Amino acid sequence: MKNPHSFYVEPWLVFNAQGVKGQLLKNPAKFANEIENLRSRAAEAIDYRWANTHYYMWSPRHRHLISFAVYNNKNGISFNAWDTDSRALGNCSSGAGAGVWVEGVKEVFARIALIDKGKAHCSDCQEIMDVDKIGGRYFAGIYCQSCWEREWKAIEAKETYN
Repeated sequence: MKNPHSFYVEPWLVFNAQGVKGQLLKNPAKFANEIENLRSRAAEAIDYRWANTHYYMWSPRHRHLISFAVYNNKNGISFNAWDTDSRALGNCSSGAGAGVWVEGVKEVFARIALIDKGKAHCSDCQEIMDVDKIGGRYFAGIYCQSCWEREWKAIEAKETYN
């Protein structure tokens, strides 16, 4: 929301990371609907037009604010997480079944825990790498030096970002 004083209000909805994990494992559809309702009420209260979700997780165990999105759509539930530099940490979908969903949620949270150790997964080969040794980036994906040189550097070079 912009005003004549040149400032705006941008709401963030910050959740406890363990609470998010618990809700995603216990009743993800209900959780997705509840946070969408909360987002809608907050946006209406301050006349804010959300372009993206502004959901974040925080935990005393994690030193980073983690951005996330949970969608409830015709294909089931999907969950995505990004670090503070908008790098993809992981995602999962309930479309493949409950067991796959539970393992997917646990894997995303394991990747979140890696960030505190200065490590992340390559978005291509999935190898764990030091965050300060990332070979390159394409949109939210992060790539080890090998994958970056093999394929992603050329793809990114052709991108116009239009």
